Amino acid sequence: MANGKINAASVSLRGSPDLAAPADATLALNAAVETLSASDDGTFLLVSTLVDGHTRIGWVQAQFVDVDKTPPVDKPPPVDKPAVVPDDAAAIPPGDPVPFAVLGGADADTFWPVATTDPQALVVSRLTPDGKTIGREGRRFLAVRSDGARHHVGIDLFCAAGENVVACAPGTIVHFSHFLDSHGQQTFQLLVDHGPVVINYGEVASDSNTIFKWKLGDRVKAGQPIGLVGATQMLHFETYVAGTKVNHRWMVGDPRPPEVLNPTKLLLRIAATGQRKGVGLV
Repeated sequence: MANGKINAASVSLRGSPDLAAPADATLALNAAVETLSASDDGTFLLVSTLVDGHTRIGWVQAQFVDVDKTPPVDKPPPVDKPAVVPDDAAAIPPGDPVPFAVLGGADADTFWPVATTDPQALVVSRLTPDGKTIGREGRRFLAVRSDGARHHVGIDLFCAAGENVVACAPGTIVHFSHFLDSHGQQTFQLLVDHGPVVINYGEVASDSNTIFKWKLGDRVKAGQPIGLVGATQMLHFETYVAGTKVNHRWMVGDPRPPEVLNPTKLLLRIAATGQRKGVGLV
């Protein structure tokens, strides 16, 4: 992921990396963008940006984006382990909120799902009851995806490609398959049945199973490394009801998939009360 600015006037934001794809919006000179991935040939970038105050994600020609590749002089201050479990996660959507996931077991026995030294590691992007966004809007549960066509049914956690993904609790590996492509590399969905909840540790490297020597049906322990963060440089974390075997998409206007659960409070609880793997972590 990187930050950049549009270097030309009237740059089209498209739904796919193709000049024939219709423009969903027009970005002005110096519009700020966050680059999420690139097309296989590198001619297009998938970016997140604000259009009329709303987060939009789409493709722009790479030649019209100046990406800031200079490392920051000052890193963001580390996010310390919360002293108490935050109680500021909104129930969304209003009127028919998605149930919050509950992992079960002793809180102190759970593990944060990625071993990372990213200073923002414990940020759980979320919406508060008064409409305030904590963290990053595009990473929260039910953020807009696919130019407003799809709900984001997970939370994207801060980390880096190649860092270890670990099991939050004991469980059984029930699914592993292609999820999406980024920077010319495949990322996979990895579903673990933890009993009360099934977690999709999403966007992991496609060879995570061979690296960590597991197969479908294997039991895993809490804190056990089960995958590597993939090319998206984030861990896409989804939660589902018990017995779920594969992830579910939720298109805007469609009924809510009954399997989907809101992972926000589960992650806030682990951040405050669980353990973290890694060296030199806060």
